[in-house]
Amino acid sequence: MLHYATKGKYGLAICLGNSFSYFAYDDMLTLMNVFNQAIVEGGYLLINTAMLAESVFPSQESRSWMQAGTLYFLMVHEYDNLLGALKTDMQFILNDRVEKKTAYHFIYRLAELMRMFSNQGFKVEATYGDLDQKEYDFGDAQAYILLRKL
Repeated sequence: MLHYATKGKYGLAICLGNSFSYFAYDDMLTLMNVFNQAIVEGGYLLINTAMLAESVFPSQESRSWMQAGTLYFLMVHEYDNLLGALKTDMQFILNDRVEKKTAYHFIYRLAELMRMFSNQGFKVEATYGDLDQKEYDFGDAQAYILLRKL
């Protein structure tokens, strides 16, 4: 994503599923520049994330797990203050096989993202907390951020 070169400019770009939460600050600025280069003036960018500070911190559990048939997925979450990221140690258990992975999700505040996008020539048109266009609020599990390129 950081090195994507479009073949033209578009009226709409969509970034779903926490895709930009994998990037630390400097890489986030690079990604925003990619969006800027890909969208026509007056065009839109729609971002979906569950990794805003306002979504993560009110409901963050230190441990969680899920089951899908005979597969178990265990997670231990820890916030790294210096990195500004949620570190998740994961274990996938299927019968007697165990696989371990670690993921980092960089956590940004909504206001911080708005300033970053503003510096890249975008204006926040709306923030929603669900697909019914309810205004995003502290504690909402998801955020949908609609931006317009100036």
